[in-house]
Amino acid sequence: MHSSLLIAEPSKTEVIRFGSSADLDRLDRLADTDVTICLDQATIHPSDCVRDLRVLLDSSLAMRQHIAKVASTCFFHLRRLRRLRRVLDLKNRKRSVRAFVLTRTDYCNAVLVNLPDSALAPLQRVLHAAARFVADLGPRDHVTSTLVSLHWLPICQRITYELCTMMHSVYYALAPVCISDIVTSVTHLPGRAHALTISEKWRQQYSRCTFFLVLVSVRSRCLDPTPGTEFLGSIEALL
Repeated sequence: MHSSLLIAEPSKTEVIRFGSSADLDRLDRLADTDVTICLDQATIHPSDCVRDLRVLLDSSLAMRQHIAKVASTCFFHLRRLRRLRRVLDLKNRKRSVRAFVLTRTDYCNAVLVNLPDSALAPLQRVLHAAARFVADLGPRDHVTSTLVSLHWLPICQRITYELCTMMHSVYYALAPVCISDIVTSVTHLPGRAHALTISEKWRQQYSRCTFFLVLVSVRSRCLDPTPGTEFLGSIEALL
C-alpha cells in the first residue's frame, strides 16, 4: 500500500471470515484464535457482514443482506415512479426503470451465481413490479408476456448473461487485467475445449468462497463470432 501511496483508514476498514456455518462455529470454539487487527491504535473486530464496492458480503456468502438491500432500494424507487405514471409515456417509463431499477439489479450480479431461486426471489419480484409499472398492469395481471415483449431476462438468466459476457471479454483479451489474471483457459481438457475456470492457485486460496469462483462453460458456437453485438445476440438466443 505504501508503494501505491495508499493509507489504510481504520474507520473504513472491516474484517470478515468466510466459510460454512460449521467451519465458522468450529473457528469460534478455538480458544487461541484471534482475528482482530490493530491499525493505528484502533482495534478492528471481525464482522458478520461487510461492504465492498456497494456489495454486502456475509460470512456464509448467502448474499441475503445484499439481495434484501437491493430489493428494498428498487421498490423505493418504483413507489416514487408510480406517482409519475400518468405523466410518463411508455418510452419514458422504460428509461426510468432502466435508470433507477435495472441498473441496481444488474450491478455486480455475478456474485449471485449458483444461488437458489428462493434466494433470488426478491429480485425477481422487483423485475415483475417494474414490468407492471412499465406496461401499466394491475397487481394480479400476468407479466410473463410483458417480460418477453420488453426483452427482459429473468434474474437467474441475467446473471448467466453477465458471466457469459465477462468470459467473452476475457477470451478476446478485452477484460481488465484484474479479471484476466485469475482466469485460465483449460483447452486441454477433453470435451471442455472452450471452458474457462479460475486458476488453481486462486481456487486453493478461496476454495470455500463461491464469490470468487467464476465458472462458465460457453459452447463453441457462442465464441465463434467476432467481438461485438453478434455475440450478445447469440447469448440471448441460447437463454
